Amino acid sequence: MDAPRLLAIEPGTVRPVLILGAERLPAGLGVWAGMMMVVTAIYGQWEALYGLPLVFLWHGIWVLAAARDPQYCEVLWRQWVTYPWPDRLGAWPGVFAKRVKIEPSVPVRG
Repeated sequence: MDAPRLLAIEPGTVRPVLILGAERLPAGLGVWAGMMMVVTAIYGQWEALYGLPLVFLWHGIWVLAAARDPQYCEVLWRQWVTYPWPDRLGAWPGVFAKRVKIEPSVPVRG
């Protein structure tokens, strides 16, 4: 048949929110920075508009990262903020505790 195939949604599958092809957090930061540049330019500092190409470069980098892995920013956040220590240092109560299992770096099945 030529009809499109519809796959059933698996329970537990995480579908990240994308804004113009990039993840929500880095895209939001880029939009915020761009808006601040525009507002600064409206109030007389026209040189602020020279930074707008950096906003497009920022967004482009995160679009490429999302194309490679849709949860790239979330994985980095978990590595750097949520679980910053290696599993051998994160084990309680001692630093020299044996290795323990931690959650996988990518919270989606695939």
